Amino acid sequence: MALSSGSLDVIAFLLLGHVFASAMTGNAALLGIALSDGNWLSASQPATALLGFVAGASFASILFDPKQVSAQRASIIRTLLVIEAGCLVVFAILWMATNHPPASAAHYTLILVCSFAMGIQGIAAKYIHAPGLNTIVFTSTLVAIVSATVQLLLGRETGAELKAETRFQASVFAAYGIGAVIAGLLYWSGFAYLMWLPAVAVVASIVCQTRLLPARER
Repeated sequence: MALSSGSLDVIAFLLLGHVFASAMTGNAALLGIALSDGNWLSASQPATALLGFVAGASFASILFDPKQVSAQRASIIRTLLVIEAGCLVVFAILWMATNHPPASAAHYTLILVCSFAMGIQGIAAKYIHAPGLNTIVFTSTLVAIVSATVQLLLGRETGAELKAETRFQASVFAAYGIGAVIAGLLYWSGFAYLMWLPAVAVVASIVCQTRLLPARER
């Protein structure tokens, strides 16, 4: 999931007019810069991404009830990931099948669809029940990694649980970075099917969930 969001952020930034699909803090900063400069066209792109993300997160929150039992929760999380994958497939098809010049309806539709998908992923990741899991926003995760690492190195903390949690958070952060690097390399190499990378990554996460969860939790 983190690989998907990392690759999609790079794709959106490079091909959709310097906007992010999942990094809403970055979009808020870009929106502020554009508004302060009076550039309404530039402001419309991060504003569209923010709108799509909020819509996706709201949609997922309607479907997901945190009071459900574990078996139901796993099923709903899988449903959210399937919907997210569907959105990313639509995103890839729209990109390859349409002309999408800046400020066109197709351009804004692409921004909406990819940010909507990331809003869904944000809710799905929140309820997976892994410690400190976040697949789309990594500032707080990085703070947690640095803080825990320093405490462990100084001997103030020695717990195996904290070490495992820190390693896990670092691996998720690394996955985001790997996704970004892969997308960047494919972009500069002119790979024609770059748009499919985020969808493939989410499909892989669905396969992992299906194969790794005990049967009673599916």
